[in-house]
Amino acid sequence: MHQGFVLPPASRLNSYSLRRGFVQTKRYQIRATSDNPAHTDVLVQLANAVRAWQCRTKSPSTWLPTDSLTRRCDVARELQLSYLIKKAGGYRQVQNLLNLRPATSSTQTYQINELEEMAILLRSLSQQNGLPPLEEYFPSRRQIRQMSPTLANRIASFPGRGGYGRLLEYVKDGIHPSTSTQNVSQWSTDRGELREWGVWTSKELILERLATFQSHSRVLPRLCSLPSSISCAVQRQGGAALFAQQHNLILEKDFEKMSRLSTVVRWLSDVVEEDYPAHLPYGDRIRLQAETPPTFPSSNYVRKCGMEVNIQRCGGRRSLALRLGFASEYAIKGLRMGPLSVRFAADLLDFAMDTVIVSKDGSIAIPSADYLREAGKSHLVDGIQLFGGEDTVGRRLGLAT
Repeated sequence: MHQGFVLPPASRLNSYSLRRGFVQTKRYQIRATSDNPAHTDVLVQLANAVRAWQCRTKSPSTWLPTDSLTRRCDVARELQLSYLIKKAGGYRQVQNLLNLRPATSSTQTYQINELEEMAILLRSLSQQNGLPPLEEYFPSRRQIRQMSPTLANRIASFPGRGGYGRLLEYVKDGIHPSTSTQNVSQWSTDRGELREWGVWTSKELILERLATFQSHSRVLPRLCSLPSSISCAVQRQGGAALFAQQHNLILEKDFEKMSRLSTVVRWLSDVVEEDYPAHLPYGDRIRLQAETPPTFPSSNYVRKCGMEVNIQRCGGRRSLALRLGFASEYAIKGLRMGPLSVRFAADLLDFAMDTVIVSKDGSIAIPSADYLREAGKSHLVDGIQLFGGEDTVGRRLGLAT
């Protein structure tokens, strides 16, 4: 039990303190008012209450709770700090008399203690309402307010704002690696309702729900096209780019960019195929295209086929002609990038878009020779070796190596 501060008898008071009008207690220096002894009693009572608040909340000994903190803190309300501070003359006067400073929101110690208390309360509420553990499922703001409006207000008034996000990060980072989790099948019946309003912290559950909205198993859709529960969960994991990197996914915008290039190259391949004999084997056909480069379709023909916008987004006619090995008339300043078959480029891009091998930088990588042979695409391996290897072909087609 905490012992309160008691004023010493007058015989033990320091003469200098009496002349200055101060009374020195065990910890605080209190201004004595001889004309109003009741005011001194209030200050002593306030000093005891502040010390009790500091001990119970594990706050620094130089802190005085602010006005907003005395209203939202359960301990401060129990000790009636707001009433005592106003009765003693207000915050400014109490700070000067007790030599304290207001509790600042930037102090990490208080924030951690506050988050710890809120996490304990929220964990007990989740257990009482039959929700999964916080390690697997974090209730939404709406659910927290339905379970406990007091806790919801306390989270909303967290110092520095963003109390909901800070609490979610604290629960996520505070999980011990050996903490056991509840079996998902035990609450599978309520899964739909929980996912609708909550924020998932389990990456496996996020990927499970995400599979419904993916155009490809290796493509992460845009967050704006996902339900708010999934998009918020991905953002809590560090954002779309970091989430995709951690789970070997590619962003949808990068996938669409390569898909557009694959569509354009396939269209160009179909156009130029009419100029070469159809009975030739695949290897002889791509060699013939490399030895006798085709002519890029005219602007009027491109516009008539509706491919003008796609070609412009892929770099324009001259850039594509240079990369795909068209006739030398499209060379830039007399420079060419060497021979290449449009048919081979289209086949390789189609296979790369079907498999979507994600590279280290988060882009689509060119399939390796072993992978192509296992998939029955040995003719593509011969084409890669014919046109300069994986590095050369990958740079020309926009595939990572």
